Amino acid sequence: MKKIYSCRHVPNAVSLDKNDLHQVHKLWNMFNGTSLSEECFLEKILNQKYELILALAGDDIVGFVLCELISSPLRNSAYLEIWAIYVSDAHQRKGVGRILLEEVKNFAKSLGCSDIHVSSDSKPSVVDFYRSCGYHSYAVRMRKEIL
Repeated sequence: MKKIYSCRHVPNAVSLDKNDLHQVHKLWNMFNGTSLSEECFLEKILNQKYELILALAGDDIVGFVLCELISSPLRNSAYLEIWAIYVSDAHQRKGVGRILLEEVKNFAKSLGCSDIHVSSDSKPSVVDFYRSCGYHSYAVRMRKEIL
């Protein structure tokens, strides 16, 4: 039987119940390869300026998008920045990422955003995924380590 996936928008992530917080925290640590405590995760990652969109398989959280509304005074518009997107290994390549990005698009439209931005590593599979969802390259980001 095919799993039915759905999304839930959490406009104020600090309102997550304990079970949901535990599930999102676990996915976050898998996404980042870290062992951030739940308290630190809630305090530093899920503050009120970020929006959280959850992917659900039944009652289980199997993925998320962490995004933020950015006002751009130079362009006289706003856009939605995706800071993180993650789908658990067991649910990858089943359309969950596409469902999450579609929900992000709907959310961005509801806010009157002009576009959605996302930065990613340069792994071909990640870049190919975004391209297959209609995203395109528009700039080059550079950095310099100063340590």
